[in-house]
Amino acid sequence: MRKILNVFTIIIFASTAFFSCKNENSEQIDDLLFKIQSHAKADENDLATLDSIGQLKLTEEQKAHRSLLKIRAYWLMGRLDEPDSDTLIKVVSDYYENSRDYYMKAKAYYILFRIDYDVNNGVDLDGTNLLLKGLKAINKAKKVDSRIVKYSGIPNADEKLVIEYQKQWIMLGLANSYRSIGRYDDVLSVTTEAVDFFEKHGIDVPAFCYNQIGICHFINGNDSCAYYCKKALDLNMQTDDYAMISNSMFFYGVCFRKSNPKKTLEIYKEANDVAYKNNVRQKYDAEIGQLYYELKDYDSALYYTNRALEARDSKEPLDPNLRNIYRTLFKTHLMKGDYKEAATYANQCISIFYKDREREETGVALEDYRKKVENENKIYAKKIKVTTYLIFAITFVVIILIITIISQKIMRRKEAERMSALLLAMRQRQNVQDNWLANNKVYKKAVSLERGIFDKSLVLSDNDWKEFVNITNIVHNGFVMKLKELHPSLTENDIEACCCSRYGFSDKTIAALCGIEVRSFKRHRQRIMEKLGGEKGFHELMKDF
Repeated sequence: MRKILNVFTIIIFASTAFFSCKNENSEQIDDLLFKIQSHAKADENDLATLDSIGQLKLTEEQKAHRSLLKIRAYWLMGRLDEPDSDTLIKVVSDYYENSRDYYMKAKAYYILFRIDYDVNNGVDLDGTNLLLKGLKAINKAKKVDSRIVKYSGIPNADEKLVIEYQKQWIMLGLANSYRSIGRYDDVLSVTTEAVDFFEKHGIDVPAFCYNQIGICHFINGNDSCAYYCKKALDLNMQTDDYAMISNSMFFYGVCFRKSNPKKTLEIYKEANDVAYKNNVRQKYDAEIGQLYYELKDYDSALYYTNRALEARDSKEPLDPNLRNIYRTLFKTHLMKGDYKEAATYANQCISIFYKDREREETGVALEDYRKKVENENKIYAKKIKVTTYLIFAITFVVIILIITIISQKIMRRKEAERMSALLLAMRQRQNVQDNWLANNKVYKKAVSLERGIFDKSLVLSDNDWKEFVNITNIVHNGFVMKLKELHPSLTENDIEACCCSRYGFSDKTIAALCGIEVRSFKRHRQRIMEKLGGEKGFHELMKDF
């Protein structure tokens, strides 16, 4: 009996030791899994650790948890095409379908939703159902594993806060579903509530939340769009996630899409450069091409849109991006007047548009453009004809004007030369006449007398008077000859007196020249005036000549 008790005691101690060892190893595995779960990003080290864990003897719960973390790592690293991806997803789905760990169940559904979202390029019915299952599960969660709280990274975390944190992420996923059906007010409400929760508990706000809020404000026509999208961009600029940086820049550009398309274009191009430089998925060639089209830079629109077409991975007819690319190419070629290329892309549009209305609109647009081009060609031909005639007429008028201007210049130059020669001849003649007068004794004596000088040496002869009369006739343009013609009754003495008067000499001077008294000269002048028609006639005669 004593031996039996000893054996039983040994068995109990051995079992206790065995299960203690087993539990200790299980605790270590769970701790390691929760630690990997806390990583915001996955890397090759995480995958290597998960692979090594997979070689151990795991419980069903640990297998599901490991599968969840591995498929999450594939998703974060962009490697969902791995051969075991579908198997891992099935393991996760099967286990958590009946799990009573509601927190992990909600976590699993949320991760499966994110994978579904990326694979299908957006929200679909299956993804939304996953989120609803996750929301239902998180609402049932009352407690979580202490290691989840330990590795959560949330300041002052407790079970309740960790559960609420996961619930906010599920609601953010539902916001994507709301956005896909146009319920932007619900998107804004859910996302704003999440941001308030994060800020209240000192948790870093994910940049995409600000983007989501900004886009909702943009759709509602609120100027706050740029403020929130810029906050998202600033957050992402602090990381080395170039995909998110490019994405945030794109959303920031959207805020100026209506008010300032040129600024949007600059931001899009910068975002595109970041994407190409760092070889990330987000590339915005199609949007840049559309913007260039709207800004009427058709060559640039074609360049970027063709580049977007060449980079398209999907050739599915229902791909909206592909349809938009073809539509932009069609419209751009229309505006450039390249009917042949426009027709090519119009046919592409018609072939992939799954709505009869879109096919009809494209066909009508193409036919209208064909008629428009024909009419414009006719109008253009008429304009060319009229323009040609107008150019010939203007050219003819210009030539006539040029000839006229040149002729006038030549005539003015010749006239100027003639006037210069005439003035020179007149100056020369005047110099000669001035010399004649200066050397004539009558004129010299008259000038001396006018100055009050009486030069007895200047004795006038008949020849001096004849010379004086001749010079006067020349200087005053035939004055003497005309005087004789008009008044033949004038004597030589009368003509001599008239010549002196022509130079404006005083009566006293003329009397002295004639050798008579002033009184006698005045009587003599009176007789001359009578012959000339009176005093008025005399002065007018002197003035006219």
